[in-house]
This record gives sequence, structure tokens and C-alpha cells, in this order.
Amino acid sequence: MVMHRIRNLNPGWDSERVFELFEKLQLRPEQVNSRDVPKTGFYDYQLSPEALFRRLEAGRDLSLVLEDNQGRILAYLLAYNLRKIDSAGLLAEQGHEDFVLSKLRYANPRAVYIDQFAIAPGLPVFIAGRLLDVWINMMYGEKVDGAVCAIPESPWQNQSSRRIALVQGFERCGKVDEISLTLGLWAKPFWKRGECFNPREDFLN
Repeated sequence: MVMHRIRNLNPGWDSERVFELFEKLQLRPEQVNSRDVPKTGFYDYQLSPEALFRRLEAGRDLSLVLEDNQGRILAYLLAYNLRKIDSAGLLAEQGHEDFVLSKLRYANPRAVYIDQFAIAPGLPVFIAGRLLDVWINMMYGEKVDGAVCAIPESPWQNQSSRRIALVQGFERCGKVDEISLTLGLWAKPFWKRGECFNPREDFLN
């Protein structure tokens, strides 16, 4: 019987297995018009193992993995505070500009960016949903203002991520246009001291 457990992500232990799953879920531009185009994955998201490790380090306190009893990582959620974009040097790690991070670096520094939510092919969505439920409950304990994520919309739409975002109470509050890709920005409020939370204002102004 396969058992699953959810635990905090440890960059030193998990980076190789996380990168393996990250690469497995890559969708290249030439696949968009194919007959069996995936409904979930990362659209041409280019990160080296070293660059991904830097993001894992930035998110070590706010990220989770779902693994089976054989130690295989079946899903992970990588998230970090927006203030880490500059303090961890995430903008300077690639040869091309990350348009999402460039925009969010000026947003609410007490908010969290969900950089990656990865689910192994064939894993039932409800199992991965448990990972997101645990993470959201953890964020209420952290008392962050809210979370924001970027979901591909064109030329390929990540249908699975969009459905999960809607179910979990995220709302679309903007977009980022990259050179060959448009991503929708989705936000969810968690907690804010003394005033109403407005994702459009607090994240994107």
C-alpha cells in the first residue's frame, strides 16, 4: 500500500529530485499545437539546477513536498516572500529577464509568491490538492498578507492550475506579457492587520 506524507522542503536533500520532476513537466513551444498537448506543466520555464536550487533556498521555510513511502517526490510547492526576489538575487540568476519577478519585486513585501506547484504525471489531483490545503493552512499561521501566482494563458493555457486556483479562492488580478507568453496573475488574501485586503492594489501597484 502506497502511503504519502507531506513535509517541509529541504533544498539539500530534495534539489535533485525536485529538478527531475521540474524537467519532466516542461512543455516546449513546439508542443502547443500537438494533438496530445498536456493540460498542466511548465511552459518553456528555463532554469538550471543551480538557479532552481537558489529558489529552493529562498523558499525553504515556506515550501512543501509530497512524497511516497519510497522517498519519491510526487508533488512540490515552491513559495517565498516577495522580498526574497532581491535579497536572494533571483533576478540575476538567468540569461534572460524573468518578467514575473521583475513585476512582483515592487509588490507587497509581506506577500508570498508561489513560484512552482508541480504534480507528477498520473497523480490524482485530489492528492495534490491535499498539499495545497496544508500549505494554505500553514500560511495563515505565518500571517503573510496573501499569495500570488502566475498561470500561463497564451499561447498555451494551464487548465489544471487555473481550476485549482479558482477552487482555492484565488482571483485573477492582472497579467504579465513576456516575449512569447502571457501569464495571468492570480492572488488570494490571507491576513492583513486592520484593513481590508485588496489584491489588485496590494500586489500589483
